[in-house]
Amino acid sequence: AKHPDRKIPRPASRPLETLTKIAAQNPDGFLFMAYLLSRTVVRFCCFTGLRYSDAAKLRKSDVYREAVPPYISVVTKKTSKRLHIELNKYALAILDKYVNIPLPDDAAMPVLSNQRMNSNLHEAAEAAGLDAPVRIVSFCGSQRTEAVVPKHEVLTTHAGRRTFIVNAFRLGIPAPVIMQWTGHADYKAMKPYIKIVDALKAENMERFNSFDVNRTKSEEGKK
Repeated sequence: AKHPDRKIPRPASRPLETLTKIAAQNPDGFLFMAYLLSRTVVRFCCFTGLRYSDAAKLRKSDVYREAVPPYISVVTKKTSKRLHIELNKYALAILDKYVNIPLPDDAAMPVLSNQRMNSNLHEAAEAAGLDAPVRIVSFCGSQRTEAVVPKHEVLTTHAGRRTFIVNAFRLGIPAPVIMQWTGHADYKAMKPYIKIVDALKAENMERFNSFDVNRTKSEEGKK
């Protein structure tokens, strides 16, 4: 549920103790703030391509605001590869919210545990009606198992990284450039995303099939 009139407490100099007090005094308010923090981190991943694990360990010292353009420099947890990621205005705006707020370990932004964030995403997605059926295939040895579940049950923080890649392709950014941001070393890993964009291209081409019809109707209406 939305709370348009509810004020979110500003993070204090000792945020962990503050969150504990909020949880005890106002459980609903604490839950609402947890949802907002989850949304913020996922949005940051959507605009940078970072994995949750790398967003969680991002430090203020990793952010180079004075550079032109501003960027972040991170060593990925999964591959130990250093990435130089330029910041668009959306990603920078998120980091700017916390630039003057002391956080544990000099964190660039407050990040909940991955388990907590995934739980928040499941609940938010369910409330938003994201219940399209999704087929899940898993293997135990050579035994194949399939299950069909609502989309909100499988939504995780990794959706942010996937969203970044798909949107980058849709904007026409070349695969080698995207791979420099995401750290993908193998072009094969990009193929699933390219297929998604190819499907969108085919769907959008259908718009031309109705172009003449719409134009003719418009011209006839002016007569």
